[in-house]
Amino acid sequence: MGLDVALGAGVRVVPPRAAEVTPSIDEREPLETALSKSRRQGNA
Repeated sequence: MGLDVALGAGVRVVPPRAAEVTPSIDEREPLETALSKSRRQGNA
């Protein structure tokens, strides 16, 4: 239940941010790239 509540809260917080980030896709792509790089390093 706790995780579901935390995820629900995160999902609720995302839409407003997404609306602000949507026009600046150039800023969003580097973030996704950095996240993927950190994930690869963590897996390796």
